[in-house]
Amino acid sequence: MSRWAGWACLITCSCIMPKATIPMQYDTLARSRSNHVLVMLPGRHSRGSDFKRYGFGDHAVCNLIAADAHFGYYRNQSVLERLHDDVISNLNKPIMVGGISMGGLGAAMYALTYPDDVSGLLLMAPFLADEKLVNRIEAQGLDVRNDDSSLIKRQLQVWQYLLETEKPLVVGCGESDEFAPAIRLLQNMKPDATYIWVPGGHDWPTWQEIWAQYLAQP
Repeated sequence: MSRWAGWACLITCSCIMPKATIPMQYDTLARSRSNHVLVMLPGRHSRGSDFKRYGFGDHAVCNLIAADAHFGYYRNQSVLERLHDDVISNLNKPIMVGGISMGGLGAAMYALTYPDDVSGLLLMAPFLADEKLVNRIEAQGLDVRNDDSSLIKRQLQVWQYLLETEKPLVVGCGESDEFAPAIRLLQNMKPDATYIWVPGGHDWPTWQEIWAQYLAQP
């Protein structure tokens, strides 16, 4: 899928990479009488099973699905297709899609590619841009240059989608997270979204606190 060309290069590959299987596996961590469905995508060094390990299903008040959308799917550029065909298509709508770190990027990319599938986004410490692109957006906005690579153009499309979407958007981040500058820029540009800031960095204890505060919202 050419739309993903270059994205995997932004996300450093670990030495041991799980294989992207067909179909993509997923697990139901919590069930609810409500029709609210939330599909969560793991980060770069995580698997879908880590959401259960860190207690995300313990107090969920929605139908919570953990998709095993690990780095292998990003590496072979199939994550959007497999998520759509193997997971989302089997669920009742409306569906909110969320993710942590790399999974936050994947969730935003999915919403951009399949907008009719997604009722809202929950992004925890998402990777949205490196420092160079953050500085450029801050100084010049989202204008595309003639010499921009396809990768840069796609990143700017993600930002444009997040800024323009009228669907619920919740973004959480640790105050000392390496991705915090991009989140703060997004907050300045789109203040009407919901932002959850907690002490901490780019780790599971921080994401657990973001999750707890998300569940505590009215």
